[in-house]
Amino acid sequence: MYKEFVRPTLDLLDRTNIVPTETAHIWASNLLHLAEASPLTLKVLERLCAYKGARFSDERLKITVGGVPLENFLMLGAGSDKQGITALAWHALGVASPEFGAVLFADQEGNPKKRQFVLASEPGVILNRLGFNAKGVHAVIRNIKRYAKSGIPIGFNLGINKEITSDEAPILYGVVARALKPYAAYFTINVSSPNTPGLRNLQGKDTLTKIAQRVNAVMDETGGRIPTFVKISEMPLGAVDDVIQVVVDEKLAGLVCINTTTDPDIKAKYGEHWRNEAGGLSGADPDYRKIVNTIIAHVYRSTEGQVPVIGVGGINGSSAALETIKAGAQGLQFVSGSREVGLTLPGRITRGVAEYLDKERIGHVNDLVGIEANNYR
Repeated sequence: MYKEFVRPTLDLLDRTNIVPTETAHIWASNLLHLAEASPLTLKVLERLCAYKGARFSDERLKITVGGVPLENFLMLGAGSDKQGITALAWHALGVASPEFGAVLFADQEGNPKKRQFVLASEPGVILNRLGFNAKGVHAVIRNIKRYAKSGIPIGFNLGINKEITSDEAPILYGVVARALKPYAAYFTINVSSPNTPGLRNLQGKDTLTKIAQRVNAVMDETGGRIPTFVKISEMPLGAVDDVIQVVVDEKLAGLVCINTTTDPDIKAKYGEHWRNEAGGLSGADPDYRKIVNTIIAHVYRSTEGQVPVIGVGGINGSSAALETIKAGAQGLQFVSGSREVGLTLPGRITRGVAEYLDKERIGHVNDLVGIEANNYR
């Protein structure tokens, strides 16, 4: 029903600018939040919206990635819920862990609207230049306190406001980490969004080291460290190696690979007028997917699987999930895929991977990690 009726309606409303995609996404998040009103409403959500009407669980899908134990390998990626209001709802639909954010120190409007564009409904390809439009950390804390006893491992994507300089960045990442740490199972340091001026420059080895050291120092001052990942963008493999070195030297948990692509040739596939449009492209574009898997495979090969990777980018079903796991990812995140497939996506992915394990007589999803990493060179 979603692909036949709901998504075409959303596409029409977006094209006519009656309900832009960004607005529809906000409404959907608010509806998911309303479903958290009681155990009964959560069960109704599960029955109506989870794939095959029930949350799926399988012991063979349990993993620990970078020190974070998860019921399955599938996570909600940052950018989907910046307020921290849908943990229970996504859990009911089959997600093991939501990553909220990016979370900033102060409120920020983001870039001028319209700033999110559906380039193709299938495969779901979206161009966004939101620009860290988010409430500040204290507003997020007010929302997420309600999940303290849920047992759901919640991650936070750490960002910075656009006026922050590279010299100030380590301090502000540390401030946000300090505020969120009591509620966090893990952090992700976001230095890779293309829509905040200068942010990707923070991926340089020296600056990233300072950020990692500051976040680590804050955690040491507040009772001990929790797993902390770094989310990177598309970059030359030599630059990936520099980030890997920071992860190893500063004893971080691993990498999240990768953020959206700014490749003009990929954008132009959906119309030449998109070539030089600002923003990052996400979704199941095959060329973007190749970049994602190539970087993941490089990390896996160069570290012999010792630096854990969470893969994100075009995870719109079990086939894409298996492809990225085989490239070298232990965990996976989705964002744009829910716009393409709907709320059944988590169950479609986890059930599909479990069925693949059955078919191939494979004992655990971990047995698939990196088995095709050599295919990406």
